[in-house]
Order: sequence, then C-alpha cells, then structure tokens
Amino acid sequence: MAVCCREPQPTLFHPLWLSRDTSPLQRFGAPVPVDRLAWVAAYPLEALRADVAFVAYQRANLGLLAGWTTVESRGAIAPEDLEHWR
Repeated sequence: MAVCCREPQPTLFHPLWLSRDTSPLQRFGAPVPVDRLAWVAAYPLEALRADVAFVAYQRANLGLLAGWTTVESRGAIAPEDLEHWR
C-alpha cells in the first residue's frame, strides 16, 4: 500500500484513547519501541488492517532556521505483522 501525503486523506478511525504513559504497552506484553515515545494510542480492532495508514503529528522546534513546525510520521501495519497478533 502506498502512503501518500500530497492530498488530504480521510480520517477513517479515531483513537479510542490516548496516553503518554507506556504501562498500557506492558499490560499487553508489548515492548516500548523507542526511548522518546510521545503517545500510546488504542484503535478499534477494525482499524488494525494492512490497508489503513496511520499518521502521527508532533510539534517540534527545529531551531533558528525553521522554528516551530509540525513533524508528520506515517506508517502502516505490514500484513506479516498481523499474522502474529493475538
């Protein structure tokens, strides 16, 4: 699946909840993926499929030249990852 950012994309699913605490990951037996984790989000099961792109936005200060801006990260769930989920 191509993840595109040239056109606005529809919001198909909203998170059920958001947390800055990583304990929900531990409760489900998942490792914390990075040291500087910003948010943990829970989505409905129907959102967890290979054809849905996820987008995370974060405000960041990129210094004197760029100043404050929005940094966007996009990703999707790989079909092979879905095979191993409980």
